[in-house]
Amino acid sequence: MGKKVVWTRVAIEQLSEVHEYIYNTTKSFRIADNVILQIQNSSEILSNNPEIYPLDIYKLRNTGSYRAYEIFHYRISYRIEDQIYITSLRHTSRIPKLY
Repeated sequence: MGKKVVWTRVAIEQLSEVHEYIYNTTKSFRIADNVILQIQNSSEILSNNPEIYPLDIYKLRNTGSYRAYEIFHYRISYRIEDQIYITSLRHTSRIPKLY
């Protein structure tokens, strides 16, 4: 069995904002729910293979524990420790933030 994948409070809030934006744009809970579900499910591969994605280039002084991937034009950043922590979710059209 792999590591547990945990969404941080910040990432959950960002996921909620994405859901609200998609709903307001499409006027469809079904579409918004489906996108959010696919984003959440995409993180499950990290449980058994956390190093599948490249290092997060926007993380300053990244020692190798921060990685990132994209889905639906959203960039998911995560940290590998005893568990996998999903730290942020950000649309790729936004100006990248160094952290």
